[in-house]
Amino acid sequence: MSYPSSALRPVSVLLAALLLASGCQKATAPVEVNVAAINDFHGNLLSTPFKYKDAAVEGGEVKLKAGGIAALSGLLAELRAKDSQLLLVGAGDMLGGSPPISSMWADEPSVDALDLLGLKFSVVGNHELDQGITELRRQIKGGCESTRADKACQFDQAYKGADFPYISANLMEQATGKPAFDAYRIEQAHGAKIAFVGATLKDVGAYVSAKSMDGLYTVDEADAINAL
Repeated sequence: MSYPSSALRPVSVLLAALLLASGCQKATAPVEVNVAAINDFHGNLLSTPFKYKDAAVEGGEVKLKAGGIAALSGLLAELRAKDSQLLLVGAGDMLGGSPPISSMWADEPSVDALDLLGLKFSVVGNHELDQGITELRRQIKGGCESTRADKACQFDQAYKGADFPYISANLMEQATGKPAFDAYRIEQAHGAKIAFVGATLKDVGAYVSAKSMDGLYTVDEADAINAL
């Protein structure tokens, strides 16, 4: 589970930078930054059959294929043609709960595909924890030592991991009492630095198995963010 957003939505953010000079504080002109956010990809590399009612067409129903990595890639190409510095970010559940095209290879094909899309980072969602934190870290960092030896590194025997990191301010390690991942990520576009803070659902333990949360716990999202 992750925070709701559209499958892929460009968002314009106006950022005002402050310039300190000669002891005075002067505001520069606003900078427009475009952010495209995606969540709940769930390893859906291929398009999925979809239908909806439409009285205006013959038969009253429209059938088509929707989603998939190709559709996302095409939309991103259009968005980046308008802004080459667009930031693509993930709000969680990019991996896990996946169809066989991804899950039969431990979601490694999805990691590679998201790398190719230019994903900057993702927040840790509940499905990223389906196999526990050790396996998630392997998916991020690469390597073949996995609890799923029959699936890991079967797609790529030299699996290198992700080019993008995961973040979460409130997913904590029991052994240290500290966040299991970096709490935030700073990206840059059009000369502006933008900080993104990640938070995993506080009640994530209700949506995954006890084994998935082994060695982990969560704290209140707002408290964790405000503590930064």
